[in-house]
Amino acid sequence: MKKVIRCDLCDTWIDSKLFSGITHLRCPKCGMRYQLEPASIKRHSMLPIVLCLLALFISYRFIDSSQPMLKVIFVLCFSGGGTLIVNRLFLKYGYYQYESGKGDSYHEK
Repeated sequence: MKKVIRCDLCDTWIDSKLFSGITHLRCPKCGMRYQLEPASIKRHSMLPIVLCLLALFISYRFIDSSQPMLKVIFVLCFSGGGTLIVNRLFLKYGYYQYESGKGDSYHEK
């Protein structure tokens, strides 16, 4: 698990698990919730599309056209795995910015 952000209330590190979502995080100690800022949500939403287009270009350019299933498998694996890896890197190096939740729906009492 990688350290992502510090909680504003209790100053503990909030971690993100490998296969959990990264759009909403919760402090394990105090329960404070955090969500991605709107600009980060746009980046997070565009990433799979960009990687899928890149995978399509690579498969069109370098994989023989007589093997369409190989192209499909390559595109799915490249875009899915690439999204998982790049999201973790963006999260680790602070490319995604978080804001604390507002209102009672984001605070656990």
